[in-house]
Amino acid sequence: MSTPLSGRPWYDSWRGLGLLTIFAFELRYFHLAFRSIWLDEAYSVKLATSSFANILHGASMDIHPPLYHLVLAGWIRMFGTTELGLRSLSAVLGALLVPVAYHLTKSLAGRRAAWWTAVAVTLSPYFIELSRSARMGSMLALFAGLSLYFFWKFFQEGRMLHAAGFVLSMLAAMYTHYFGFLVFFAVHLFMFMGIGKLEKPRWWRIRWMFLQLHILAGFAPWMPSLWDHLHKGGPAWRGVGVSWSEPLHAFYSVAVGTACWSLMDKALVLTALGLMAGLLLFKLAPRLEAVYESLPSPNWGFIITVMLVPIGIVLAYSWNRLNVFDNRYLSMVGLMLLVLLGIALSQVPWRSAFMAVPLLLVGFAVPLGNQYFVYGYFDNWRAVAQRLEQQGRPQDRVAVYPAWNEAPLEYYIHDRMSLQGLPGTYDPVSGDTQNYFPIDPANVDHLQSIFNSDRRVWLVMVNEGEEQELIKSWFARRYRPGPVVKIGGIWVGLYEK
Repeated sequence: MSTPLSGRPWYDSWRGLGLLTIFAFELRYFHLAFRSIWLDEAYSVKLATSSFANILHGASMDIHPPLYHLVLAGWIRMFGTTELGLRSLSAVLGALLVPVAYHLTKSLAGRRAAWWTAVAVTLSPYFIELSRSARMGSMLALFAGLSLYFFWKFFQEGRMLHAAGFVLSMLAAMYTHYFGFLVFFAVHLFMFMGIGKLEKPRWWRIRWMFLQLHILAGFAPWMPSLWDHLHKGGPAWRGVGVSWSEPLHAFYSVAVGTACWSLMDKALVLTALGLMAGLLLFKLAPRLEAVYESLPSPNWGFIITVMLVPIGIVLAYSWNRLNVFDNRYLSMVGLMLLVLLGIALSQVPWRSAFMAVPLLLVGFAVPLGNQYFVYGYFDNWRAVAQRLEQQGRPQDRVAVYPAWNEAPLEYYIHDRMSLQGLPGTYDPVSGDTQNYFPIDPANVDHLQSIFNSDRRVWLVMVNEGEEQELIKSWFARRYRPGPVVKIGGIWVGLYEK
């Protein structure tokens, strides 16, 4: 039962972890091209295929830092811009999170909990979902996990190797997504809350201060872009705010992802996971004190802080403002949730732990099945493009509403037809349009300046609503309506003179 090289069981060696990581990659790579490219992915392709200078400029104008698109630019030059080529980067990064989660949990709670957490991350619908999209979610999860691991190792040992790892991974997380700052704030709040009890030596505190200076200096080149974004975009983001139910929804999403849409799906998932949680609590209740004493207080404090602080910061920022609860980028919360699960499974007898596993698999099965076989039907831009190319003519025009959905359709059309995103609100004085606000009866007639020729028009619209009906009626008054088809959540209609 032991390997001749290490003298340890195979599952307690790098070989077992390597096999689990390969299995995690297979789960993330399976049916990877099933879903068509969607809006944010199309923007990633457009930015990553441009020059280095354009990537930096585009990122400075966008709401995300540039690291992911810079890495993706190099990746697609080797593996191409197909769905597989684009998303395989996220699949690799997502698989690498498994050994990171293992070593993080091992440093916090021991080897047995680490294996349970690594298996949970491997099977997690949330982390699989992050790894199946050409966006920065899986990269942020990886660097956030590395930041937490290196911080904790430095907190325990104070070694400069761990300090350097913390600085580099923290900067990488912050340059990947601004939610990387949530990790930065969480570890600092942990330090602040325990500063009277940590009793760290003076040399440790001096090194810690130097680490913060290195992080601030490393992010300084991008600070003007962040400031400009907050200064110009922040006041304009006034919205309806959030409700107190949003944190609960965030925890649900980081547990099982967002691929459960129907009430039946959610009921099945919550029932299975609720039974699993009830079983674990029933087994742990008689020995809660022993479970608490199994880890030092700072370990528990660190786990709880990293799990709750990001939710609290996002909730505070979103209050009376636009809701920025984007669960795709709360991966540090999802990771710590699985660390807690690993600790719980490690503290109950093996028989009870393996009784909980089938319930966990049932809870994960529905969102995984939707992710692999159902999730792609709602916004199937590949099918829309195929229909336009089969039934359209080269001289036809394609009108897309909302305008930003022009990007995923353009990815498949490849300039074979003329695309025109329908702009939103229109200022008749300046002539400016704002694509992120809907068309209304007062400005719909400005479409006349765009569609005034005798060419046929294919009208492509996402979802249905008052704005969509307004656009349909405007085209129906000027063109002769033709065949109409619904492809998932996308409406496609032909209008001829």
